[in-house]
Amino acid sequence: ADDVENGLRVISHRGPDGAQATRMGQLYLASCRLAIHPPYDESPLQYSDKEIIALNGEIYNLFELTASPPVETLSVTDTNLLARALSIKGKTILPALRGLFAFCFSDGQRVLLARDRFGIKPLYYARLQKGLVFASEMKALLSLPGFSRDLDEDVISSITIVGHNLFPGKTPFRQVQSLKPGHFIEYSVGEELQEKPFSLIPQAPMPGAGLTIEANEAAERSEELLAESVSRTVLHDPHPKALFFSGGLDSSLILDLARRHSPVTCFVLSDRSDADDLIEARRVTQALGVCLEERSINEEALAREIVSYAWHFEQPIAGGAFDLFGGVAFH
Repeated sequence: ADDVENGLRVISHRGPDGAQATRMGQLYLASCRLAIHPPYDESPLQYSDKEIIALNGEIYNLFELTASPPVETLSVTDTNLLARALSIKGKTILPALRGLFAFCFSDGQRVLLARDRFGIKPLYYARLQKGLVFASEMKALLSLPGFSRDLDEDVISSITIVGHNLFPGKTPFRQVQSLKPGHFIEYSVGEELQEKPFSLIPQAPMPGAGLTIEANEAAERSEELLAESVSRTVLHDPHPKALFFSGGLDSSLILDLARRHSPVTCFVLSDRSDADDLIEARRVTQALGVCLEERSINEEALAREIVSYAWHFEQPIAGGAFDLFGGVAFH
């Protein structure tokens, strides 16, 4: 218990609005909460006498999956709705989930860990002598008894030389794995640990699957799907929206779709006022009538914060300022 609570304190910056640890059988689950908008559930949430859940993220289509609001006096939140869906349908709902998430759910017999298809929300795990441990950041695992800090030189070399990790699921620490995007783990004490992709779960074929269509029809359908995805994200809560914006094709398209549903403020970070990205960002936001907030950065400021960056990112980063600050925006 003390080890889990110590790990929770290490990552308290992820959720400064509350922290709680709960034990159910052989599972000890702890979470720190970032309160964005009400209503708020406890986290971890004990859904029933045997079921408990902790969720990091947002899921946009849970009402569709649960068909109706939760019963009794339980609140209508992502955590509660997800627990209800899992209680009824189990892991079969995983392929249908739309959102950014990492979660742990237990029915008293088995533990289910899952991560969204794009890997937006982090989830790290390790197999120690006492069993399976997991967290949103690797640093929460470092002080656990039996944890080895041996480094994986192949992973570190890959990131620093090639520019990205060539070993999916591996991290700079040999003992720590990153649950791969769109994958899940079902675990019970004494069982072998194995990641499985959502695609292994039987599901109904998507409408139109296997059909051949013309290029213009495919383009129209792609636009419809992108517009639907953006609207789900924007309309999920009533708060003002911000976009990490480069002025390029991808972010400009998302901006145009998002502004139709909610006021959006764009942010651009640059080391000089005549940077190409900044010029494009000014042009696009002016044309769309969107507010643009410009922020400047220089080498001295980066040098002052480099230790803080290393603490939060936990592993080497290659690819320049976009990757560096994009990570902050999405995690």
